[in-house]
Amino acid sequence: MTETRNILFWNVARDDALERSLSGLPQIDLIVANEAPDVMALLPKADGFIVSAAHVSPLLIDRLNHGSDRLSWIHLINAGYDNVTRQSLPEGLVVTHTPGAGATTVAEHGLSLMLALARRLPEALEAQRAMRWDYGLGAGLSSLQGKTVMVLGFGHIGKALARLARTFGMRVIAVSKHGRPSELADLSCRLAEAEGHLPEADFVVIAAPLTAETRAFFNAERLALVGKRAFLVNLSRGGIVDSQALSEKLREGALAGAALDVTDPEPLPAGHPLWTAPNLILTPHAAAAGPTPHDRAHLVAITTENARRFSQGEPLLHIVHPCTLQAA
Repeated sequence: MTETRNILFWNVARDDALERSLSGLPQIDLIVANEAPDVMALLPKADGFIVSAAHVSPLLIDRLNHGSDRLSWIHLINAGYDNVTRQSLPEGLVVTHTPGAGATTVAEHGLSLMLALARRLPEALEAQRAMRWDYGLGAGLSSLQGKTVMVLGFGHIGKALARLARTFGMRVIAVSKHGRPSELADLSCRLAEAEGHLPEADFVVIAAPLTAETRAFFNAERLALVGKRAFLVNLSRGGIVDSQALSEKLREGALAGAALDVTDPEPLPAGHPLWTAPNLILTPHAAAAGPTPHDRAHLVAITTENARRFSQGEPLLHIVHPCTLQAA
């Protein structure tokens, strides 16, 4: 008979649906904590830990390395995981994540940023603050219809964004690690081939994970290929874009505009040149906020299934650490 496993759930968002689903699993003692001090106190009793990647701090990692000998599994209730797996994690610890978490809302956020840039909303708001009625603003407005969007990263988020873009009559270039064709894309290519298609894009939307290959992918040279008529939108990780180069290109007018939900560094410190860069929209890593019922159900299903597998000693889904392991 499989022994009962203690699973600690850091329920910062007061997620009743996920808590109920986890509570219904046999052979699990669910421990729920809402505040950081309680989590730190309870970690030594936990065999498994369910947490948002945003709350895995250096202090928490230190606690894992000193005083949490029982813990063998962490599940992240988000798609992003690089801020966790790059840490010095205890030997034998397995980390899983939730691919596709918040994909619908992130894609909607991305589309809203594209529309805001195309319709020059930053300039309209600036004129509003100055109480200036500027008919000239209309001269630079554009439509998404007939435009080309390059989606860098064609996973759950990239595909969700492509569906939305196609409803607006956009041409889609899908960039992925494998470059396989997709019914959602007019053209598909590998990351290594993306550079050759950048001049075709009216919008470049980043939805790829931060890896050795994507880090600082959008440097000064590639931003120059994007061109002065095009817009850059980053929904993924700030480290994929060279912040200094982007700020300079915007000030030079070498890009039509940009929108960032993520920055490097993050949070963006006071005085950073991006704060005052022209034709730039900044949102505070909030694209996944306000998830749809589908997104919530997706998160609950994957997290609960992995907790069930953990309690039964079965292979886990979506392992991201150690990378030598293969998920079921």
